[in-house]
Amino acid sequence: MNSAPVTIRQVETKQDRKAFVDFAWEVYKDDPAWVPPLKDEVHGLITPGKNPWFEHARAQLWLAERGGKIVGRISAQVDDLVQEHMGQGTGQWGFFDALDGQAAAALIGKAEDWLRAQGMTRALGRSAFRSGTSRAWRSRATTSRPR
Repeated sequence: MNSAPVTIRQVETKQDRKAFVDFAWEVYKDDPAWVPPLKDEVHGLITPGKNPWFEHARAQLWLAERGGKIVGRISAQVDDLVQEHMGQGTGQWGFFDALDGQAAAALIGKAEDWLRAQGMTRALGRSAFRSGTSRAWRSRATTSRPR
């Protein structure tokens, strides 16, 4: 593992958003089972004004860097519909990819800090910026049905 420190920075510019989306291609470039999403669709998901999800939710994106190279990404989000249906204090995270454990830990810590600052006490993942797409949410809904 590289001993250079990992820095986490907030995604703010169009160039940052491009780097955030493109990072998945770096992570999974050698995985023959990976079916990449359409980049335009991913850009639409993370862009307020293009995704109606942002009408009832807010999110923050971050990139992890080491030595000027991107080594990870994550989002943290608060969806008002999740608050209504799963209880107050439930935040979510997603778009989580990291090249090593140090980057992963730094990204998760940053997402947790942001969620706490938003008043969240729990975090569910992995979630995209669409209503009802958290795997944890689907799993919980599936396991909590009456039998």
